[in-house]
Amino acid sequence: MGSERNFSMGDFDEVDFEFNESSFEANFDSRFGENAGPTPTPVETDPKATELMATSMDRIRETYATYVGYAGPEANLLDVDATTESFHAPKIRTLAQNARAPLEKATEYAPEGQKNIILSLVQVTTFLEDLARVREALIDAYDEFLFAVERIYAESTLRAEQTTYNIDDYRDEAQSLYRPLKNEIDAEAVSVFNPIGKVYEEKIDQVRAELQAFREVRAGVKSAARGIDAFNQGVPRFYEQNYERALSPLSTAQFSFGSAQSSFGIVDESTGIQEKANEVAGVMEALEAAAGALHRASEVKVDDEPQPEFFEARRAAERAVESNDIASDMRTAEQIIT
Repeated sequence: MGSERNFSMGDFDEVDFEFNESSFEANFDSRFGENAGPTPTPVETDPKATELMATSMDRIRETYATYVGYAGPEANLLDVDATTESFHAPKIRTLAQNARAPLEKATEYAPEGQKNIILSLVQVTTFLEDLARVREALIDAYDEFLFAVERIYAESTLRAEQTTYNIDDYRDEAQSLYRPLKNEIDAEAVSVFNPIGKVYEEKIDQVRAELQAFREVRAGVKSAARGIDAFNQGVPRFYEQNYERALSPLSTAQFSFGSAQSSFGIVDESTGIQEKANEVAGVMEALEAAAGALHRASEVKVDDEPQPEFFEARRAAERAVESNDIASDMRTAEQIIT
């Protein structure tokens, strides 16, 4: 997906990864530059290594600013999610790699204590680069989800179901990239850059929630497609007064729409895709109610129950469809209200 990194983490296999700095954060120049003041635990530094680290810090700031800038001028890391359309992962990867490059040279001059700090900066650049890879895959998954929703609304169920395989592929890719992001990046290390450190745990949780959300929406799309296929059978049979043959598909439709609503309705709000998922859940709720009402009306006819119950159930189906603008524009549902 991207080019190989130009820095070997193996260079630090023998370095004790214990921080010798307190609250290093992003204020690098004041702590390790020419104007450095006293620190709680002094670290022996080399001027050339410090200069290269300062160059890296400038590039880290640029990488971070570019990353969050895709979500807006006042954004932070949490604001960049699967709905961030303008996000350009290759640019972030390149910037992160460029930020890491001076650190390789810095290790030639740095004493051991300063190498610990360099390793922390390496982890910051690696985190931003790997996070961009994850973000790229999740954005692709979201695009596929949007396409699947369009196909659901158009009642093109075969295309919608086919799209779920693409959602799976991108989610699986993001999952494989997430594992090292979570397991190989040290939270304490990336905290040397405060804008990342203060939201690191939340960001990891957000990505995990996104991965789960795409499992849910994938299941929701498949349930919605099954429901529409059954609805397409049951509704015409009902209005052809073939009530007995309408019962089974309407029951299937009701159950499937309910399952879809549940899947879409539990998407976590931190993911950014909740708004769209809630929209689809609302459509599914209306269709579930309509299918259930027509099923009840069919039962009245088949069981020869009192006719007022039939008309009330049919009116309930009409009200259900009319309660949602998207549902009322769908081809099969339109038959209920025309």
